[in-house]
Amino acid sequence: MGARPTLSTTVVVATYNRPQELRRLVEGLALQDDPDFDLIIVDDGSDEPPNLDGVTSDLELQIVRQPNGGPSSARHAGVSRASGELIIVLDDDMIVEPGFVAAHRRRHEAGCDVAIGRYTVVGEGTDLLSFQMNTIAAYLDACEADDATLLPGRLSTGNVSFRRSL
Repeated sequence: MGARPTLSTTVVVATYNRPQELRRLVEGLALQDDPDFDLIIVDDGSDEPPNLDGVTSDLELQIVRQPNGGPSSARHAGVSRASGELIIVLDDDMIVEPGFVAAHRRRHEAGCDVAIGRYTVVGEGTDLLSFQMNTIAAYLDACEADDATLLPGRLSTGNVSFRRSL
């Protein structure tokens, strides 16, 4: 049995007034071991448009600006523009390692329809996230074989991927 073809992949990031965090995330995405993906950043009405000069030279990047409508509206705008068979949704304050995109692809090539990745909360104010972390603890690094995880209240959008067909 031969190797499965790589899933075409789109990474979607919604952002609002987090220029330093977004730059750090895009710098991490630019260093991926497997750079075969496109990136859609949806700026949800930030005071200043994202400035990614000097960071994105090798990334296929699309920046979409929209009036502030909230994170779900921005994520939806990005997902609706995605061309990949696999869509990875990231929060703008995430830090990714070089194998991040490849790890999501492997989960889906092994049969996952939805994969919720791990993340570690660092920095000040982490107590504010404890409820969310407890709620999604059972789903960290989960692999779902159907769309049950996509039900409202059951999906963490900080680090998740799903097949376009869903």
